[in-house]
Amino acid sequence: MRRCSSLLVLFGVTLSGCVGAAANHETVADEAYAEGRYADALVEYRLALASDSSNAELRAKAAAAALHSGDYEIAVEEFVALGSVGGESRVGQAADGLVRVVNAAIERGDQVSLVAALEGLQSIAPGRALGSFAQHV
Repeated sequence: MRRCSSLLVLFGVTLSGCVGAAANHETVADEAYAEGRYADALVEYRLALASDSSNAELRAKAAAAALHSGDYEIAVEEFVALGSVGGESRVGQAADGLVRVVNAAIERGDQVSLVAALEGLQSIAPGRALGSFAQHV
């Protein structure tokens, strides 16, 4: 019986450590981002978003990390989500981010990401002029 209660205490300590680790994902991500480890930061930001998907600041950080790591498809997802969950105050930021994805996709010759970014831009900022990108589609 004593061994069983020791195992329960150990399990409880381990479980509380996991909960604390979940709350730490943003901090770990911020450190990775500051060190230029953008792919690692992206993983951590997305883990943090699993617990708080409506957090606009986390969405913005994840989008930037995805863009810097060259994962344009995830960058599009995150910028579109930012434009959706962040309210009017974040639509401009999300649209500007999508324009950066468009430009990066053009530079890389990534047609799939280019189209996704343009569609995302049209969905969150339908009034934004896209004519300058027409020759690349």
